[in-house]
Amino acid sequence: MLPDYTNCITNIIASLEAHYGLPPKQATHPVLDALLAKKPYRNIVLLLYDGLSIATLQEALGEDAFLRRHLRAALSSVFPPTTTAAVTSLKSGLNPLSHGWIGWTMHLTDIGQNVDLFTNRLQQDSRYASLDNAGMTLLPFTTFTSRLRRHAGLDALEISAHGDWVTRDRAAMYEAVIARTRQPGPHLIYAYDGNPDHLMHDMGTRHKDVLALVRTIDQEAAAFAASLPEDSLLLITADHGLVDAEYVALSDYPQILDCMMRPFTVEGRTAAFFIRPGMHDQFREAFTAALSDRFCLMTSNEFINSGLLGPGKEHPRLRGMLGDFIALALGNACLCMQPDHASLIGVHAGRTQREMEVPLIVAKS
Repeated sequence: MLPDYTNCITNIIASLEAHYGLPPKQATHPVLDALLAKKPYRNIVLLLYDGLSIATLQEALGEDAFLRRHLRAALSSVFPPTTTAAVTSLKSGLNPLSHGWIGWTMHLTDIGQNVDLFTNRLQQDSRYASLDNAGMTLLPFTTFTSRLRRHAGLDALEISAHGDWVTRDRAAMYEAVIARTRQPGPHLIYAYDGNPDHLMHDMGTRHKDVLALVRTIDQEAAAFAASLPEDSLLLITADHGLVDAEYVALSDYPQILDCMMRPFTVEGRTAAFFIRPGMHDQFREAFTAALSDRFCLMTSNEFINSGLLGPGKEHPRLRGMLGDFIALALGNACLCMQPDHASLIGVHAGRTQREMEVPLIVAKS
């Protein structure tokens, strides 16, 4: 499934910004535009459950469940459909082409290191990158909430474990959102919870504990919606879905490793390769011979020009961060450098419908 940047999570942010009089960075979304035109809302809450895809909703919940009854549209994630790219797109209103946070690990050419952007640690290493907060230093972006505060004078903030209002767990997040919406004046709140993604990484996408958690989230969402003031709009979405990994260890393919300058970056299902000088043809031949049944290989220029990363202005550091080749997974294939790196059961960043299709749920309007 290809991303649809006319029916995407970034279009939701465009609609919210346009509603408050800011010039949107993308096309707005007609479903949300119609909702916002229906009546004035004092509170707008955008709640994201990480990994809560359309497929997971259908597998865990009956048609009469709260979240499924209030499903208004199926949206496309961005590409790659992974937390680093998709949550950054949601928070910034930019597509990955423009913000550059393409995946969990990026090669930052300015410091010559492979860095896990969210943690600022070196790839497969406990040490920190040589530059403090390297991601935001080299790939800075403004959040839509900060733009709404600055240009619309709105009380706009993120409530999450890493937000403007820091909460320790999902229950505290709900409580903080409710408390804020009961304060006088208008509010726009973006709230984020890291499940069911966290549990799916550990247990897999269809484990009984995962399905039970989604049923719990459904009940919590219903109670949360009922607790918000009546002049509130509650939107619920997700950043991506997940699949259960079928790992391919590159340590089994020395003819591929011999061509590589460093470990691959981005993600196991959308992997960027930096190739030693003069070995590009050798790498292509070796990779195609060994793995063409599980990965589609293209040059990084082909990848950038394909439109997969969305419309917009290309980030000036993007091409340098993506190296020479990109391997896109087929099916559930997932690369790792060696078997002991294959620690996650549920993974994302591929092109399956499970990963790409996320909900737009109107839980209170």
